[in-house]
Amino acid sequence: METKRSNKKIKLNNDPVQKKLDFYFISPKPSNQLAVIEEQNDKKEKLDQEHSPLSPTPTSTSTTTATPISNSSMSDVSPNEGNEKQESFYESSMYTDEFNSMLATVLDGEQFLFTPTELKVFHTYQYEINGDAKHLYVRLWMRKKRRWIRIDKLKANNKHVRDLKAAAQQLREHGLTSKHEIPIEDALELLSVDELKQIAPCRAANRAEYITTIRTQCNTSEIRRRVGYCILLDEHIHGLFHRVHLVYYRLTVLEEENPMTAAILARISRRNYPDYVTCRTTTVWTSRDDLLAYEQALKVELQFEEQNLKAKIDHDQDLLLTCWELCENHIGLWEDMLKERHNKDDYSSQGSFFSRRPYSMRQFEACRVYTRLLDHGTQVLAKLHEYDLEAIMLRKLLAQKVYRLAKRGCWYDRLALVQSKKQDRKAKKEALATCIKGIQDPTVHSIDLHRLHRRIHRLERDLAIPKREQLDFSYLQLRKPQERIIYGERISESVSGFKSIWRADDGAECSVEALSLDYYKKQGYTQGYHTEGGMISMLFILLFWDIVFAPMDGVFETSYQSAPLDMGSDAFYAGNKSQGCV
Repeated sequence: METKRSNKKIKLNNDPVQKKLDFYFISPKPSNQLAVIEEQNDKKEKLDQEHSPLSPTPTSTSTTTATPISNSSMSDVSPNEGNEKQESFYESSMYTDEFNSMLATVLDGEQFLFTPTELKVFHTYQYEINGDAKHLYVRLWMRKKRRWIRIDKLKANNKHVRDLKAAAQQLREHGLTSKHEIPIEDALELLSVDELKQIAPCRAANRAEYITTIRTQCNTSEIRRRVGYCILLDEHIHGLFHRVHLVYYRLTVLEEENPMTAAILARISRRNYPDYVTCRTTTVWTSRDDLLAYEQALKVELQFEEQNLKAKIDHDQDLLLTCWELCENHIGLWEDMLKERHNKDDYSSQGSFFSRRPYSMRQFEACRVYTRLLDHGTQVLAKLHEYDLEAIMLRKLLAQKVYRLAKRGCWYDRLALVQSKKQDRKAKKEALATCIKGIQDPTVHSIDLHRLHRRIHRLERDLAIPKREQLDFSYLQLRKPQERIIYGERISESVSGFKSIWRADDGAECSVEALSLDYYKKQGYTQGYHTEGGMISMLFILLFWDIVFAPMDGVFETSYQSAPLDMGSDAFYAGNKSQGCV
């Protein structure tokens, strides 16, 4: 039995680096945590160079080793300050090196996914701007949000850009940043409270009142003078490089995190990845239109997940309606994509490209993302008690046999449950027919078959079907597990959606898992964990290591993967089965 420690919380991830990254991801300065790691490495390299009998040699920008350069040519250092310690800068940066590697890799085999105008932007970045401008652009691009930034606020922890303003001006001249002046509203948001007090003609109670007063009574030139030189990445180019990032890392979901965290941690040996054969596939997206449709589908899904999360936290029915409306608006597009996909499959019977395309590649198609979206939409309909509409959507999902095949068993079972909610005999017969259709579907998993068998028995009992006419599944019955009953004192009331609270032997409050651990400790067990299947998953990976990391097309696209790209989806089993691994 998997158990959990009783007196303290157990986290699945105890990696100290990951703990630091958790702090980094919620930091208002997205480059903060990784910058600290890089700064520590820079200090170590400086000490090594100071004690080395050999003088440091300059390194090219393609390496990750940072070489310090004295900033004696900076205009803000006066001749009288010669005795002071001069600031050092570094030619290369892990972030810029990884960014450059990402761009070069994508352009090497998937250049056809971009227009000539976009390729010109890439050429501008690669060959027309200097190293300082590249470092500055990558630093701004890696931030979580695209917004106006004050140049004077970038000086802290700056180890790679000798002249921030000159680099910013070069980016502006080449069109990589906005050429417009910062709007007054945005400029006021960048000013601190102390700066607002210096501009405001009178005192105010809070920041909002200061901004209101300054907006109506102060000169805009004074506001711009206070905020100084500001920079904002061009919106189109900013999104273009994120598209490159999507192509390079083969993203299946959009996440709010540093785009290159995995690569940076691997470069500094803070995270290790298994040894496997990396093989870039240039046919993941067969055309630019396929890539754009896939990217848009991921954005829609991200919007749905954000709204759905808010609805769960706030228990807001209106937000659930908003989530379903988002799904409903894309049903027509999804159906059109399915028709187009079926046409391709019909054509593939003649030996075209799609007949050779692995099943795992379907996860990079926009239609699969929309299928996943509508699947989640049915769960929203269940919460809204829109069972008739949910049944319609489940039938639509079952009508297609291209995407998310592993979910078909769940869809059959849920549809049968929705149909059986009506107490009339006709509805229960429909539910029974749905279950029988489900067990005849060859794509339904054995776990789902067991669930359908039990539902069939219940429906046959409700319909009073004679024993001789009932379906016999005795040859498929699973062995019953051994049951152990543990008694304890429950403190909390039985409330749906909240964990129960129990009393431990020492009188303290504990969870039901901790209560179970105490029971097994009394039986002589020294230690136990409650891992929710994590330990079984670990054993599975260790025992099936050769199969999991077997070389296959389209599953090991980068060097920074802890698992195949199809791991955790129905494509993993289907892909390995087609290769004869299982």
